Amino acid sequence: MYHQAFTTWDLLFFAFGPVILCASVMSAAALGACCAAVRTFTRPARSRTAEEELFHRFASGEIGDEEYRSHREALRSVSR
Repeated sequence: MYHQAFTTWDLLFFAFGPVILCASVMSAAALGACCAAVRTFTRPARSRTAEEELFHRFASGEIGDEEYRSHREALRSVSR
């Protein structure tokens, strides 16, 4: 039977091939995680609607109950 011996390149491929493959997959995963983190933390904050801003002012005590209710009703009548 014919038997072919492994060459040096074959041995290097079998020895370092899986290592290179794992390193490539892990590098791609780390790069993807970094890109996702950058996209998440650099996303602009959502601005408040007028009614949310009004509620925030009411909750912090800037405006009273009557003023809050009258402004809220005015905002709701305009948005209809």
